[in-house]
Amino acid sequence: MLYLSSISNQILLEYPKSFQILSRLKQQFLKDKFTFKINVKTLNFTNYGDLIKQKLLAQFRYVLASINTILEIDQAQRLFCIGAELNDLIRCLKVSPLYQIKLNYYLDEVNPEHIPFINEFIKYCPKNLQFLLIQVESSNVQQMQVCVERNNILTAFSYSYFQIIQQYKNKSVVAQQKTLIIDENFLKLDMYNFEQFYFEVSGNLNLKSCHKLFEKFDQLKVFKASIFNNAEIQTFEFSQNLRSKALNILDITCENIILNFNEYPFNNLKQFKMILKRCEFNKEELKRILQGLNNNTEGVYIDMSQCLSRFTVIEQKDLVRGLEIKKIDAFIKI
Repeated sequence: MLYLSSISNQILLEYPKSFQILSRLKQQFLKDKFTFKINVKTLNFTNYGDLIKQKLLAQFRYVLASINTILEIDQAQRLFCIGAELNDLIRCLKVSPLYQIKLNYYLDEVNPEHIPFINEFIKYCPKNLQFLLIQVESSNVQQMQVCVERNNILTAFSYSYFQIIQQYKNKSVVAQQKTLIIDENFLKLDMYNFEQFYFEVSGNLNLKSCHKLFEKFDQLKVFKASIFNNAEIQTFEFSQNLRSKALNILDITCENIILNFNEYPFNNLKQFKMILKRCEFNKEELKRILQGLNNNTEGVYIDMSQCLSRFTVIEQKDLVRGLEIKKIDAFIKI
């Protein structure tokens, strides 16, 4: 059995003995810029005798208290049922120097009445946390209310919601499944004054009122969104959804979306990126936007290769040449 494994700069901690191995390494290793990922599903101490269990728990606490960079907890919904080890985890997190933590929840395993306990766990995460990431997978439609409780300290927040959709040979059945309505009730927070917001959603989407959620984030400097729609094509309105006047990095990835640029001030952006798949947009309007960018913009990246409407080779070359003349780093894939 492989107790310790790594992917690039990620260290996977899947078993109690994974912590035993790390506890023997120099403490500087735990302070390096790795992402340490715990799999709660396989983190089982019940198979060990009292003395061995106590030793493993001590090593578990030591490693957790020593990590001071990034921690990801997979199968985080199982924290509700791991027993006394949860107290050890919470005690370590309360004093941890971690600046980033990601919590992955599979909500189909959670009684809806217990979902508010997610906030109880977040409350005990490091007080000086700068970046909180929450990922949700669910076959049901679940509105989330998250209390981050770290005003002026937590500057970046990420929320990912993946709707688990049953696959049928008859594709018309998909449309009969539950719809994710993205509005102010889809995600409720106790604060919205983040500098960076990362949003990812996939499923049968309804975006008619999505501006009621996005407009709350009115102090953003960075907005990155990935919107993958499996239902009837939806519309994303740039001017309605992006209200922050401080925004300088915009990164949008969309599938099966109509993009309405409607006079949004793109020339205020330093970085502008779009990856589009099966999307619809006004090609002439996008051309005008790119031609109107000024020296304030540093980089443009657009991939429209999977759309029916896209620039011709001549249009692409002319646009890239025009942007480069303005000293804008440009890439347009058609």
